[in-house]
This record gives sequence, structure tokens and C-alpha cells, in this order.
Amino acid sequence: MSDATPRIALVGAGSRGEPLLRALADVGALAAVCDLDPDVRARFPDVRTTDDYLALLADPAIDAVVLATPTGSHDGMAQAALEAGKHVLVEGLLGVHADAAAELVALAERRGRVLQAGAGLRFDAALVAFRVAAATIGALRYVHAEALAPRRERRDDAAVFSFAPELVGLVLALAGERPEWIRTQAAGIRDGDVADVTFTGLGFPAGLRAHVHVSWMHPLRSLRVVATGDEGTVLLQDGLVTRYVGDEGAPVAVDAPDAARAACARFLEALERGRSDDARHDVAVLRVVEAAQRSLDEDRAVHPASKAPEKATERPGVRLHATVAVDGDVDIGEGTSIWHFSKLLGPCRIGKNCTFGQNVVVERHVTVGDNVKIQNNVSVYSGVILEDDVFCGPSMVFTNVGTPRSGFPRKGQYTTTLVKRGASIGANATVVCGHTLGRYCFVGAGAVVTRDVPDYALVYGNPARLRGWACFCGATLPFGTSPGESEAGVCPDCGRRYAREGHVVRELDAAG
Repeated sequence: MSDATPRIALVGAGSRGEPLLRALADVGALAAVCDLDPDVRARFPDVRTTDDYLALLADPAIDAVVLATPTGSHDGMAQAALEAGKHVLVEGLLGVHADAAAELVALAERRGRVLQAGAGLRFDAALVAFRVAAATIGALRYVHAEALAPRRERRDDAAVFSFAPELVGLVLALAGERPEWIRTQAAGIRDGDVADVTFTGLGFPAGLRAHVHVSWMHPLRSLRVVATGDEGTVLLQDGLVTRYVGDEGAPVAVDAPDAARAACARFLEALERGRSDDARHDVAVLRVVEAAQRSLDEDRAVHPASKAPEKATERPGVRLHATVAVDGDVDIGEGTSIWHFSKLLGPCRIGKNCTFGQNVVVERHVTVGDNVKIQNNVSVYSGVILEDDVFCGPSMVFTNVGTPRSGFPRKGQYTTTLVKRGASIGANATVVCGHTLGRYCFVGAGAVVTRDVPDYALVYGNPARLRGWACFCGATLPFGTSPGESEAGVCPDCGRRYAREGHVVRELDAAG
């Protein structure tokens, strides 16, 4: 980076993003705000605002992005930013899967970009003081960390995946090493299928034992952490830190900046240095959290470095991870690989040489062609047809009902969405049902498709609009978008020849 203050765009300006926005503005680094909600954008009249994430990434005036969007979108949006040459700060965790987080770290290293994660408990003022005090009580022997919250904050995933990652990150920072075993037990109080209360024990090679307790069943929000060492105990409760030696307790000063300012300051320092190790810490945290869930599922102690064994399959040439669920008649072509926590509901057909990332759902009556790539966190609903060579980016969304109502279900009344051969759909895009995406079209990251997309068209924005044209190889074609024009041209990358008549582009001398 140069000596000039970097130009940073904040993506997501809701309750999670606003503290980061203020911190960036105070140091003169805030260059733009990106949010899909026009009411949110209207709150910042003195700052450049947009709803077009792809256009933001294409802007050479933007050096870095800060993602304050939901955790499930982090890996896809961070990947798009890194591939566009931007540095990235993620508020919270890098994502929900350790392997995807590790891939992001590797991508950042290949591209020479800074990738930093964490603006929550890692930079909380009281916890910073707690970690400093814990370093003064000798070798740590025991750590107890608990986060409790009212029932109304409960979600549909297990409690171990809500509060526990932050607490696990704290425990790993205190321990300075990885645990050698993890054991999780839980109770589903409100719903037996969802763990409202979890208890996770961790054992470390140097002898430290830790206990992490999270719950949605507590009447009041509470965070409490206790660390006991050879020479004393440190307690964090109600934002206050106390150091005990014997029966004597002394308050510890809490004078660090607030979490958002501290996270932004660390990000700016990392940009100056050209590197940050924070993201690697996130990968380690996610490995432990996934092991905690595996311990819960298998009802035994597990090692965080171990993984569930590959599933032996009766489908020749097909690779299914052990966590893939197959329900019903599912036809899977040879050479296809399907990864962690994906679910296939038959009857459906999946072609040859496809690759599905983590947490992909394919529902009944879906047809997927050959050589289709579906990235993490994508659901392909009934009514969707994907032809050969289609690419679906991380966390993009298909719909299949135009007017959904919880109280008036339209099950079976699904509207068909056709994605033709070679089309590419970017990360976090949404395709409203009932439309056709043309052959080799390109839908930009974050776009919302509300109408048919012509063959070879490049569209992005909300709603997605025609911005140009893309070659078979993905390169931008040198064509305009006026409906009354005719022109011919050659792809600058692969040399294919094309002709355009208004909004119809065709490849000259194409085989099919």
C-alpha cells in the first residue's frame, strides 16, 4: 500500500455494519457504502452509495472492502472481492465451513491480498483486558466461558454454531495451541431437533482444560469468562475484569477502544504491512466448532484434525462425502463429486462430471446437466433446470414461487426457471423464478434477475440490467447494448467471432 489512506467500501450498513462505518469515516478511509436496502443507503447522503456489489469490485478507486453481511454470505462475497484484487475485512467469521475458509486464506495468499476476519469478541475492550490479565497468572489450568441469551434470539441452527465460535476463538487464543480432544453434549429444550443448550469440553496437550457453555434458554443476556492459572484467577463478568490472587481481588482497567475501531485499526495496519494472520485463526476456530458438532452427532470425544471418513458409494465413479444425505431416487452421473453437508432429494437427475460444494441442496424433479459447478450454500429448487456447463456461484439463490405465502402454500405450483448451456451466475445473485438465462450469459455477483437474459449477455445490478456481452470463454466482447445497432467483433482473449443485431448475439461459424 502507498502512504495514502486506503479507500475502503463498507458492504452491509445495518446494525452490524454501522459501527464499522463510523470507525472508517473517522479515519478518512470510507469511500463507499453498498447495501441492497434503499432506506439504509438513504441514511448516508454524504457518502457514495450503491446496491451494485459487482460494479463496486470493478472500481479501481476502491482498495478494500469490509463485509458486514450475514455470515453465510461471507465466503462467496470475500472470494469475489479477492478475485477482483481487493483487500478484505470480514466482520465476524470468514464463513460457516472451515474448508471454505481455508480456501479463502489460500486465495488471498495467491493474490497477494490482505484477508482479515473478526470484529466481535476478538476486539471487545473487556476481553482484550481479560486476555492481557490472563497472561499474568502463570500457566493456565482451566478456562470456563459461557454466553447465555433469551429464547427470543434462538435460530434454527444449533447453539454451538451461534455464540460458541467467538468463545472458542477466545479459548484458543488463551491456550496458544490446538486442542487434542473435544466433547460436546447438548439439550433440545424447545425443540428436540435443535440444541438450545450445549456444553463443550476441550483438552489441550499442555494440560489446560476448557469448558464452553452456550444457551438460548436464559432469561437475560450474559457473558462470563473465568481463567485459572498457577498464580491466580481472572474473571470477566458484566463487562468488568477482576484479577484474584488468593482471596484478594483487584479490578483490571478496561481502556481499549471499542471493537469496531480496534478491528479497523488492525486492518489498516495489516494493509500497511501487506499481510495479516487473523484469518488463519478463524480457520482453526471453525475446525474446532465443526469437531464440536461432530462430537454431538457421534456422541463421543473427537480430535479436531480428524474428519469423517469418505463414504463408500455404490455409484461407480461418483464421490460423495460422508455427510451427504441422499433421499429417494437420485441419478448421479459418473465423475461427479458432492461435498460436505449437501442434500439430494429424489427423484432428480444430476449429470456427469459435476462438482457441488458444501451445503448444496438439490430438490425433487430438478435436472442438472453435465459438467455443472455449484458452489457452497446453493439450493436448486423444484422447477429449476440447469443445462450443461452451468456455473452457480457461492450463496446465489433460485426461487420457484412468485408469490409465496406461509399461510397459503403453493406446493407443487412451481414456476420453471431454465438456465441454458454455459451460463454463469455470480456469488449472492438472485434469480427470480419463471425466467430463462440464455446460453453463455454472465450474471454478476449480487445481481437480482427479474427478466429473461439473452444469450451471451452480461447483466448485473438490482434489478439486473444489460451492461455488455460475454464470450464463450468469459471475456467481455467489444459490443454496445443499443437495441437498434448491428455490429461484428472478435473476442480479445480466444479469437471467436461474433455478430450482434440489437439484443441478439450469435457466434459466427459456431458448431451448434
